[in-house]
Amino acid sequence: MLELGAWNRVLFNLRRLRSNLVGWQGWSVSRIKFCDTAKPALLSAANVRKEICEIRAIRGQILFGFRSSNFGISLVLGGWSLELSHPQEGGDLACVWLYTTAAALRSGPSLTSTNMSSKRKKIYSIIFGVVFGLFAIIYGAKELKDSIQLSKRGKTVSAQVVDGWERVSGRLRRHSYTLVVTFRPEQGAPVRKQLEVSESVYTQGEGGGTVTVFYLPENPEICAAGDRVEIRYGHLVFGIVLLAGAVYLTLFFRIPADKEEAAERLNKSLKPLMQTRHEYVPADPQQFKHLDLSFYDEGRRVLEQYGYRFIEDTENLTVRKTSGMRVFVRELLSADGTIMASLFHIKPPWWLRLLGVKEAKSFDLETQFSNGRFLCTTRGETAGALDSPPELDALFLPQAATLEMAMQAHRQRLTVFSGKYPGASAVVLHGAEDIRRAQDEQQRIKAEFRRKRGLSKGELARLGGATEAEVAELHAAVSESFAGTKKS
Repeated sequence: MLELGAWNRVLFNLRRLRSNLVGWQGWSVSRIKFCDTAKPALLSAANVRKEICEIRAIRGQILFGFRSSNFGISLVLGGWSLELSHPQEGGDLACVWLYTTAAALRSGPSLTSTNMSSKRKKIYSIIFGVVFGLFAIIYGAKELKDSIQLSKRGKTVSAQVVDGWERVSGRLRRHSYTLVVTFRPEQGAPVRKQLEVSESVYTQGEGGGTVTVFYLPENPEICAAGDRVEIRYGHLVFGIVLLAGAVYLTLFFRIPADKEEAAERLNKSLKPLMQTRHEYVPADPQQFKHLDLSFYDEGRRVLEQYGYRFIEDTENLTVRKTSGMRVFVRELLSADGTIMASLFHIKPPWWLRLLGVKEAKSFDLETQFSNGRFLCTTRGETAGALDSPPELDALFLPQAATLEMAMQAHRQRLTVFSGKYPGASAVVLHGAEDIRRAQDEQQRIKAEFRRKRGLSKGELARLGGATEAEVAELHAAVSESFAGTKKS
């Protein structure tokens, strides 16, 4: 049940299955959390789903990406595409960062280092984006201000062309044109200036030897060539895009950059499920005010109406250490001591909820039998995406199910189970120590099963909702990472 936490984590990363960003394939997996028994199942499923969400934040569509050359940039944000062009002068540094960012996020070789970790590449990209983005914004703001002033009060003069050249660059073979001109303003010494110009002005200057130049009387160094002054805002927009890219990488820093990183994180999310014993400590509900404490109180009230008695509130430290989420579990025991009841509220961090990871208020009812089997009834469909060991007979109810419905279903299943295994009897529990022993035994069974099994294609498909080809590719990476983990 608390496995919903772990599985949300895996799911979270799976949902990010494949966002193509400049050749970058984003992989997503989601995390839930792991706790004991069905709780670890729910928490685990939550953890895995959480990882899957990170990997697949947009599943099938580009969330954010760059495509750049020496003379332009294409920004992809959500379903929108925006292409920006900028002059070559002053744009090379920004272009280098864009290309580095794209390469750093790809699973293939990059400009920086083929052996550099994805995390380090992201850090470098963020630094470059902030530094060069601010530089481009400052430069672009001055460029915009100067061009506006030139258009409003610039003086005109005929300038002599002394040199010029054409440059072709980039995959799109874009052309840029440069003229070196000299002119004498109304007041002051002659000025020699290298200017970026349009193709028509370049042709005019190359053929006639002169072009019209606009300049500011108080500072002739601020000038532009052509029949009219174009308002220049390319570098400003370019800098904003760079800075936005750095902000995006910062906010979604945890999103895996490639399937190898996704697979590694998925397997890391599974570690609590493969631990044979979890560590628990008493919990004070007042330390969990981010959770819905009224859900716990109402659940206890309903269960006590049916003869259940409160046993304890505990926190699974193993889950907290591995997933970072804090969840406490309220344990109760039926009047005859044969049914363990657990209440828990899984609430992922805000940034995960933005990516689609949902919180879950869940409960489970569990009975241990003398033949080593367990009967579990849980509200938490996410955990049902994971296969259970043969020793665990689990039923996963929809989120709309009530405690009363779960209790009725569990009692009916007890009758069916007893008919199926006539020699087995329900184990009578007397308190917290008995509950912990039962939970530990169930965790041991799950851990052994998961260690042998890893994550199957079917589980990945149910958790991530991706296509068959995507699941096959991710499963291969997960299996390879899992095999390496087992060897180590």
